[in-house]
Amino acid sequence: MSVSRNQLLVLRYLAGCSTPVAGIDVSADLDWVATSSIYAAISALQARGMVAAEWDHSQPHPRRMISLNKTGAAAIKEVEKLDGRIAQAARLPDIRL
Repeated sequence: MSVSRNQLLVLRYLAGCSTPVAGIDVSADLDWVATSSIYAAISALQARGMVAAEWDHSQPHPRRMISLNKTGAAAIKEVEKLDGRIAQAARLPDIRL
């Protein structure tokens, strides 16, 4: 499993949300990343089956509401596990022969 940095940002953001959120809200909260990059990441994650998306037509302007699904949650766990292994390896003493 490999995800881009922006895809990982979106996955981690969604992991902290208890309800589906609109892509524009994700973009607003991750304001240091270009909006187009956030939308590209969301589309890629949806294509890979890591996020669920539904259109909300209750507002004057329809919004695509996204949420993390089981596949996306598993991907985050896998990345966190890898991050932990990397951090642990970084703490190992440097052994030179």
